[in-house]
Amino acid sequence: MIECNKCGGACKDDALYCEHCGVRLDTKSCRKCGFFVPEEAKYCSKCGYPTSGNVCSRCGKINPEESAFCSTCGNKLSASAPAAAPANVINAPAASVGVAPAQAAAKQPKQSSGLGMKIYGMFRVFVLPALLMCMFIFSFFGTFRLDDTGVVTGFDAVRGMFLLISPQDFSQNISDFTAFVQNGNYNLINADSAIDDFGVLRFLISKQTVFANIVMYVLMWGLLALAIMVLTLTFFILSLVHAVKYARGEKEGFYKHEAMALALPIVLTFGFLVTGGALAGAAITNVVLGCLGLAGITACKFFIEKTPRPTVFANVRRGVCAALAVMIMCFAGSSVINIGYAVHNDDGQKLADSGANVNIGYIDLTDAMSGSSEYFGTDFSEKGLTSNPDYTATESDKTFMERIIYKVAQGESLSAEDLQRLVFHGTPAKLCFSVEAENSYGIGATILGWLSFAILLFTAGVSVMFLYKLLMEESEPEKKHKTTLWSVLTMAGAIAMLISPIIFTVIGNTISTQLGLGFKYSIGALPIVTAALGLIACAIDIVLHKINAKKKTPEVVAEYAAIQPAQEQTAAEQNQ
Repeated sequence: MIECNKCGGACKDDALYCEHCGVRLDTKSCRKCGFFVPEEAKYCSKCGYPTSGNVCSRCGKINPEESAFCSTCGNKLSASAPAAAPANVINAPAASVGVAPAQAAAKQPKQSSGLGMKIYGMFRVFVLPALLMCMFIFSFFGTFRLDDTGVVTGFDAVRGMFLLISPQDFSQNISDFTAFVQNGNYNLINADSAIDDFGVLRFLISKQTVFANIVMYVLMWGLLALAIMVLTLTFFILSLVHAVKYARGEKEGFYKHEAMALALPIVLTFGFLVTGGALAGAAITNVVLGCLGLAGITACKFFIEKTPRPTVFANVRRGVCAALAVMIMCFAGSSVINIGYAVHNDDGQKLADSGANVNIGYIDLTDAMSGSSEYFGTDFSEKGLTSNPDYTATESDKTFMERIIYKVAQGESLSAEDLQRLVFHGTPAKLCFSVEAENSYGIGATILGWLSFAILLFTAGVSVMFLYKLLMEESEPEKKHKTTLWSVLTMAGAIAMLISPIIFTVIGNTISTQLGLGFKYSIGALPIVTAALGLIACAIDIVLHKINAKKKTPEVVAEYAAIQPAQEQTAAEQNQ
């Protein structure tokens, strides 16, 4: 019997953990048969093999560990323990990744576990750098789609930051793009791919377009893309070095930050979804690769290393909250305000609905950050980039109404170009900087634009962190991850996303009524859905956290408590 040093309880000879308090017993495994004996034992009580020293295979002499040759017969000694000892192979790596050694030793076949665990270890340590290298390569390609302009690549996003330092004239951008198209195999059919290959931000950034909102977004996208590149490359190098040392026998266990190395690029990629637009193919591929890697790590811990499994409530909470966090990021910046247009007379009285309705995203509200009528008077035309600082909302409304009346008279339906004109003429932020309204609403709109940008950044940051904590908790269930704080902040951000649309809707309708315009504004459904999803995610996280704490069995708590000291010791050894 083995006596527990903490509670003094008597335990079985083959026990690894105290049956009474769950503390790890002071035992070690026999190098030959794997039987567990007290720490002070010199010989295995089952097979009689020495627990320390280098045993000569010819004469049986017990030599010091550092001996290269037997002191009795001169036979060359092996530097390692006998290969038949399954405990050495299973228990050392298991402790470094948070596995209960008792379970691993009991459930692995003794004859095949050594080779099987070695193959498994080699496969796992080299798969991580392979995934990270693939993610690093894909980070240079398509990240998100910027409205109808094209796909912004990671390389283009990083390059855009440096183009802000010394932007060139827009006419020079046109010349460079024309030369690029002529030198390539592009035509009218694949003109969109030409812009993508040339660089969407490279095409748009110029002296005429460097306004506050554009500068902030380009910097944000560039920093996100650069962070993903640097993280994936850094973790690739570190994990590859660890894998090589593992293969040479210089390291035990797996790379300690393997879950973080995959989770961080995933959640940062979702940052483009909130602040930019729909994710492009390369970004989606990175997310899939990262999720597959995390799923593989989790499956290995549960099914191979026999890590204690979490309760059903914990799994449901993580899965549902992760799905809700992704949905919040998808809906946060989409279709926040609906713009409609009604045909009216000279007195501003409504005559008929035009059937023209469009939705604008959150980015359109942050346009007011520019704080200048020059930005809203800027438009693309066949002659290039033109600017009209004397933007008059009444004249623009009249031009748009005449176009609609002409279409209706001809019996034609409104085209996508007509709806795009509606956005260009009637965005509520644009009305605030018209000649008629800028003095009254311009300063307030600028402040509201910066507030909208701050809320967007806050919501993106907390929802990304909430998802990151959930992914880390799934991959490292033996550690504590504070998800409740981030679920509350995500709820606050989702609700705050309603502030700017409501205020801009009120301002837009007020200006339209005062000037007798045909524009009508209403809150879109998605901001309300986003706020509701934030409330639901927070409620589920808090409630299921409490239920899980009550349902968690004492055995699981004891297993995790016993694993923790081994993890800390292994981490300290790896740091040294």
